[in-house]
Order: sequence, then structure tokens, then C-alpha cells
Amino acid sequence: MENAVSALLEPRDRLNTFVDRMDSLISLLESSSDEIYRQVFMERTDIEESRKQQYWNKLLALKKQVGQLSTLKSISWRLSRLARQGIFMDQGIKRIEEGLKAQKTVIIRGTIWMLRVYAAYVLRSVYNKRRDYRDAVQKGMAVEEKFPPFIVITDEAHNFAPRGDHNVPSRREIREIAQEGRKYGVFLVLATQRPALLDDTINAQLNTKIIFRTVRSTDLTVIREETDIGSEDIKRLPYLPSGTGYISSPVLGRTMSVKIRVSKTRSPHQINPFDELENQTDELYELISKVVLDYLPINESNLIDVILKLENEKIYLSEAELINYLDKMVDNKLLKRDKNPLLGFVYSQG
Repeated sequence: MENAVSALLEPRDRLNTFVDRMDSLISLLESSSDEIYRQVFMERTDIEESRKQQYWNKLLALKKQVGQLSTLKSISWRLSRLARQGIFMDQGIKRIEEGLKAQKTVIIRGTIWMLRVYAAYVLRSVYNKRRDYRDAVQKGMAVEEKFPPFIVITDEAHNFAPRGDHNVPSRREIREIAQEGRKYGVFLVLATQRPALLDDTINAQLNTKIIFRTVRSTDLTVIREETDIGSEDIKRLPYLPSGTGYISSPVLGRTMSVKIRVSKTRSPHQINPFDELENQTDELYELISKVVLDYLPINESNLIDVILKLENEKIYLSEAELINYLDKMVDNKLLKRDKNPLLGFVYSQG
């Protein structure tokens, strides 16, 4: 797959030009004969007449070079998936650069698979701009635009720079920053609960290490190798209370135990999930109650009318689910339920 992408990609390609070339090649491979697709291709109006023959020859060369339809479709599917996430939009990277220039904290969230790709793109872009700026200053060259120093902070770092043969795009960028970033004013802060899964080269380049409670033997082995924590302190690591840990840094000259106070800021993910569930349930209950009160009395004959009204409000319930909510309103004294020999149950104002 990597070889196919390298063959398809041309200098200064944009998303639309790359996708068009790939889709044209897929259509060529799916066609019953080259000549039939050539006739269709030559009728395209979005390509200049003078470029059509050159483009066609390029497709024939790519057909011999790539050839595997399944590989191309796999690339197309993955690329479409990334495009739907907005990775290729210029606005995102520009906003990040503007934030760095304004000395602001820029936070990027998303799924791990998307962030692995996006992190590689962002880090390569901002690191190259900072490096080019510093190199130009060192050489006494004219500088068109200043680019500030910055710090890259990543949580779950082992996902972005894993140990071993994993093909993760962001690892190369993080490794380069770990090895050379300091001289350009680019620094790393990596947080992980699995130091044993972090890339060895990056692990060796980390200057200061802060260690908290760790229980896995493989992680304890890495900590023992990468720091000067004594064997007795290593044995204590699985039993450390929250906020207690060690700092290992050449600045301090030795490893020191520390206690970190509780954060004064509040995480956006700090809400209790059960409180969140209860709040969502309460909001839904209030919305249903407002609709129900407009249709009283409610019985089997007009129950469907209530359901249709709720659907207009984007609330989708079955008859059994609606009855459950009605019974809950009875328990809360908002409604009362009576039996009727003709209508069955009847819900009315409590």
C-alpha cells in the first residue's frame, strides 16, 4: 500500500488532484478494456485538451506500476475516512499556528486513529517552520515571518510513538523533536501509563522523568533502566497513593520524592458519568412531560398521537416506553391512572 501511495503521489499534489488521479486509475482497472475507458476519458471536459494525452500515458504507466485494484480501493476508503474528519482542511492548521503565535494553549482532541495521522501533519508543519526560521536567523538570511518556540504535550504518548515495528505516522516527528528539537526551541512533554510501550529512542532522550504509581513489571523494568531510582523505591511504586511520586532529572542531580497538590483547574471530563446519565434522563423526562400534558386525557386511542408528536420533537419512543414514562409521571403525582371498561387505561391530570 505504501508503494502504491508513493507511485500515485506527485509533487505539490492537493487532495482533489490526488483523488482524481486515483479514481481515474480505479476506473481504468475496472474497465473491460483500456480502449473503452480511453474513449470515456478523452471526453472529459475538466482536463485541458493539451494535457489529456500526457495524463492518459501517466495512467497507463501507473496501471503497470500499481495494478492491484484492491489496494487502490483500500487507499481510497482510508483517504475518504480521513477527509470526512476534516484533516485536509487548511483552516485547522492555520488556527493552530495562529494560536502558537499568540502564545496560547492549543488543544486538539479526537479519536486515536485520527490524531495519529493529524499529529504527524501538524508537528511536521509547525516544527519545520520553527526550524527554518531559526536556521535562517543563524545564517543571517532575511526572515519573512517569525515563528515562536513551542512545547508539544501529548497524553497517552505510547499511542503516538510506540515501541517496535508499528507503522504510526506521528512517531517519526516526535522522535525527531526528541533528538533535535531543543536546539530549535521545541520541547516535548509526554504522558503515558505504559512507559514500556514508548519508543526506546524517545525514552532515552527524555531529560526529566516524573514517575507515579505503576504496577506492571515491564513498566517497572523500564523505569529501573531509565532512572536511578533504588530497588526499594521501585518496590514501593505499585503502592504509592495518588499525587505521590518521584522526579528524576539531571538538574536535581538525584531522584527525589515529591507530592503533587490537587489541581485548581477543572477537567472538561471531570463530571461523574452517572450524574451525566441522570441529568440526560431528567432533561428527556421534562421534554416528554410537556408534550404529554397537552394531550390529556391519554388512553389507547390517542397514544399514537402522542408518539407522533414526540417524533416531531426528535424523541423516538415505542408504546411500551411511553407507558413507562407515563407511569413514572404517575409515581411523581403529575398524573393519575384510572381503569375504564371501554378505553382500558386512562391517564389524566394528577
